[in-house]
Amino acid sequence: MYNYQKALLYSYKRIDEKIEEYDKLVEYWAYSSKYSFKSTYVLADELLSMVDKKYTLQYLKQRLEKIISCFTQEETKLFEKKYLGVDRDLSYLNERQYYRKQEKFIKNFSSTLNVFDLTETWFNNVCLSVPFIASIYSVVCKKEERYDARKLKAKNTDEKKKVLISETSLPEKGLIAEKNLISDTSCVKGEPINSFSVVNKVWSA
Repeated sequence: MYNYQKALLYSYKRIDEKIEEYDKLVEYWAYSSKYSFKSTYVLADELLSMVDKKYTLQYLKQRLEKIISCFTQEETKLFEKKYLGVDRDLSYLNERQYYRKQEKFIKNFSSTLNVFDLTETWFNNVCLSVPFIASIYSVVCKKEERYDARKLKAKNTDEKKKVLISETSLPEKGLIAEKNLISDTSCVKGEPINSFSVVNKVWSA
């Protein structure tokens, strides 16, 4: 859940670096093409592919910066701490509060992406063609899969514990119920107790 959104946030801090790399790569490619044995068509296609990736990153950076500028002060801290690796003071939050805030932040960010047309379909069709974004997305997906597996395992363990506790408490409850029923059916002193009716009451309880 929220895999592509997290991939965009993690990729933000490296976008400028990658744009610069594509600039250098395009320049080098154009210069060295005269020594290549490839056809002009193939060379032009490869060059246009690199330029297209560069423009994708520029467009993405522009859109993300608009979204980030709308963050609240706390959202900015949450973003910078988790996705940029900047040390921000969030000591006023305990661990549970911090994770809840991060969950709320990613939900808000996700809804904002659609407003700026940065949809999952667009991400899959355009951004995944950029190798470094595709690599980040793959890491995020694997991390989320491991997290979901741990969460499911913990849930199953808790359910098993509840069943075991419930099963071990059944004999105790039966004895208490039987004791209470016997006490209730004890009438006048010296009057015999009807054991058959007591057993029936215990089972019906």
